[in-house]
Amino acid sequence: LRREMSKTSVDKYNAMERSVCADDRIRGVFQFCGANRTWRWAGRIFQPQNLPQNKIEDLARARGILYSGDFDLLEIIYGSPPFILSQLIRTALIPSPGCRFIVSDFSAIEARVIAWLADENWVLDVFKGHGKIYEATAAQMF
Repeated sequence: LRREMSKTSVDKYNAMERSVCADDRIRGVFQFCGANRTWRWAGRIFQPQNLPQNKIEDLARARGILYSGDFDLLEIIYGSPPFILSQLIRTALIPSPGCRFIVSDFSAIEARVIAWLADENWVLDVFKGHGKIYEATAAQMF
């Protein structure tokens, strides 16, 4: 259990708690041009661009059971506590009233931009299609 609880995804809770400002908001978690060669955004403090993908369908239910303190029920329904905690990380982030979060994924952004800059249309076609660039590249080699 100790090894599971030391997972990076669970440690994010501690980092989030340490970074809360006086108005209960967290700031400074994204740095523009953080990767100086590609200029992509970099995550700071708790790495918000690298949160675990949700596998639990009803996150509100899981969070409600966690808040109720019925840890046995939570474990019976969802499994190991570290797994549940990692699944609920995104629900710990609450937007300002009247606002909402929009989740997006810049999957393989560097490869996409470089292909566009180099006018590698076959690579762009892969991304427009199935997106499996590693498989398509290997197929080009053999």
